[in-house]
Amino acid sequence: GRNVFYKAALELAAPGKVVCDIGAGTGFLSVLAVQAGAKHVIAVEQNLERYQYAKSIVEQLGLSDRIELILGNFLDLDIRADVYVSETINTQIFGEDIIKLSNHAHRHGGKFIPGQFKIHAEVYQMHPIFVVDQSGSEAFEYQPDVDIDPAFASIINQDFQQQHSQADTRYQANQLNRLFKMLPEFTDLKLTKWHETVPITVDLNQFNDEADISIVIPYQEIKRFRNMCVVLFWQAEYNTVTMNSNDVWFGNVNKQIAQANQDIVFRYDPQIRNWRLTY
Repeated sequence: GRNVFYKAALELAAPGKVVCDIGAGTGFLSVLAVQAGAKHVIAVEQNLERYQYAKSIVEQLGLSDRIELILGNFLDLDIRADVYVSETINTQIFGEDIIKLSNHAHRHGGKFIPGQFKIHAEVYQMHPIFVVDQSGSEAFEYQPDVDIDPAFASIINQDFQQQHSQADTRYQANQLNRLFKMLPEFTDLKLTKWHETVPITVDLNQFNDEADISIVIPYQEIKRFRNMCVVLFWQAEYNTVTMNSNDVWFGNVNKQIAQANQDIVFRYDPQIRNWRLTY
């Protein structure tokens, strides 16, 4: 879902434009931007090893004249582009500084991908599945599931598998997103939803105060309930292209609550890069 979103968004935004890939990693988004017809791509990576690795891939692909690699922190750089793209999203949504990055990009003009997030909360009756839903993942073979230069995928797989065994790549993650995506397939698992909030919108193409992002669940709506699980869902958008939290590997922010005595407030705290809960 993530790869499909970014590929489609870049196909809309990149043709004939200067694109800045923030947090380039392997250069995946940079290669997609070139495929989409970008005039020039500036790929910024602050980790030296990742920068060197991306640079070697770009050279092997013969794209050094199209993709310019820069080692550094985007927030410390003065880069002007028509389009800024970043995949710095995690389970906490903003925990990899995408708000700071989009604010910095906004000062320099250009459009940001994703363009906005719509976030809402859902309140469920507590169910054991919320506790036990941890899923193992084996990130051993690179399968982006979008049309990408096969030489790029081959380089990633060969290099990664030479350095890491399959046993070393297993990890446990909150997979509530997969649970909700698969829920319609079950006939014997029923979750009771008590309330759903109206989505808030965080527009990454305007300035945002990280400390002023919150979702309120009114006490009047949930005061009669006990033993709740509150789950945050999000959808990223760029023009008509969307990416739903249920369609990507990121988990969902969720909190268990015995009983609320006032409004439940989810507030993003940039100091801990996570959401705080008061109730």
